[in-house]
Amino acid sequence: MKVRVTQQFNDKHSKILHRIGDELDLSVDRINEILRVGNFIEIVEEETEQTKPTEQNELVNSETNEESVEEEQPETVKTTGRRKRSK
Repeated sequence: MKVRVTQQFNDKHSKILHRIGDELDLSVDRINEILRVGNFIEIVEEETEQTKPTEQNELVNSETNEESVEEEQPETVKTTGRRKRSK
Protein backbone atom coordinates (compact mmCIF):
# COMPACT_ATOMS: atom_id res chain seq x y z
CA MET A 1 0.00 0.00 0.00
CA LYS A 2 1.13 3.52 -0.70
CA VAL A 3 1.48 5.91 2.22
CA ARG A 4 2.63 9.52 2.60
CA VAL A 5 4.79 10.71 5.50
CA THR A 6 3.09 13.40 7.63
CA GLN A 7 5.80 13.67 10.32
CA GLN A 8 9.50 13.05 9.89
CA PHE A 9 10.65 9.77 11.45
CA ASN A 10 13.50 7.25 11.43
CA ASP A 11 12.54 3.79 10.22
CA LYS A 12 13.86 1.39 12.84
CA HIS A 13 14.08 -1.51 10.37
CA SER A 14 15.82 0.19 7.45
CA LYS A 15 17.57 2.96 9.46
CA ILE A 16 16.37 5.54 6.89
CA LEU A 17 15.11 9.02 7.74
CA HIS A 18 11.72 9.56 6.06
CA ARG A 19 10.89 13.23 5.53
CA ILE A 20 7.49 14.92 5.30
CA GLY A 21 5.84 14.36 1.92
CA ASP A 22 7.79 11.19 1.03
CA GLU A 23 5.66 8.44 -0.50
CA LEU A 24 6.44 4.89 0.56
CA ASP A 25 5.19 1.46 -0.45
CA LEU A 26 4.73 -0.56 2.76
CA SER A 27 2.99 -3.74 3.80
CA VAL A 28 -0.20 -3.58 5.86
CA ASP A 29 1.58 -5.03 8.90
CA ARG A 30 4.32 -2.39 8.73
CA ILE A 31 1.74 0.40 8.31
CA ASN A 32 -0.10 -0.80 11.41
CA GLU A 33 3.17 -0.98 13.34
CA ILE A 34 4.06 2.63 12.44
CA LEU A 35 0.56 3.90 13.23
CA ARG A 36 0.61 2.22 16.66
CA VAL A 37 3.70 4.27 17.60
CA GLY A 38 2.39 7.60 16.26
CA ASN A 39 0.57 9.36 13.47
CA PHE A 40 3.59 9.56 11.16
CA ILE A 41 1.94 8.39 7.92
CA GLU A 42 -1.35 8.61 6.05
CA ILE A 43 -2.67 6.19 3.46
CA VAL A 44 -2.72 7.50 -0.11
CA GLU A 45 -5.72 6.44 -2.15
CA GLU A 46 -4.70 4.97 -5.44
CA GLU A 47 -5.89 7.04 -8.36
CA THR A 48 -7.78 5.16 -11.02
CA GLU A 49 -7.61 6.12 -14.65
CA GLN A 50 -10.26 8.77 -15.25
CA THR A 51 -11.42 9.88 -18.64
CA LYS A 52 -12.60 13.40 -19.28
CA PRO A 53 -16.36 13.50 -19.77
CA THR A 54 -17.67 15.10 -22.91
CA GLU A 55 -19.51 18.40 -22.80
CA GLN A 56 -22.86 16.64 -23.21
CA ASN A 57 -22.14 14.32 -20.27
CA GLU A 58 -21.15 17.31 -18.11
CA LEU A 59 -24.52 18.96 -18.83
CA VAL A 60 -26.42 15.80 -17.94
CA ASN A 61 -24.37 15.33 -14.75
CA SER A 62 -24.89 18.93 -13.64
CA GLU A 63 -28.68 18.63 -14.11
CA THR A 64 -28.85 15.43 -12.04
CA ASN A 65 -26.64 16.98 -9.33
CA GLU A 66 -29.02 19.94 -8.98
CA GLU A 67 -31.99 17.60 -8.59
CA SER A 68 -30.24 15.43 -6.02
CA VAL A 69 -29.21 18.48 -3.94
CA GLU A 70 -32.84 19.58 -3.70
CA GLU A 71 -33.92 16.08 -2.61
CA GLU A 72 -31.20 15.74 0.04
CA GLN A 73 -32.31 18.75 2.11
CA PRO A 74 -35.34 17.54 4.07
CA GLU A 75 -35.94 18.94 7.53
CA THR A 76 -33.90 17.06 10.07
CA VAL A 77 -34.34 17.08 13.80
CA LYS A 78 -31.15 17.77 15.71
CA THR A 79 -30.39 15.01 18.17
CA THR A 80 -27.78 15.28 20.86
CA GLY A 81 -27.70 11.62 21.79
CA ARG A 82 -29.03 12.31 25.27
CA ARG A 83 -32.33 10.89 26.33
CA LYS A 84 -34.95 13.08 27.92
CA ARG A 85 -35.86 12.19 31.46
CA SER A 86 -39.11 13.17 33.12
CA LYS A 87 -38.96 14.53 36.66
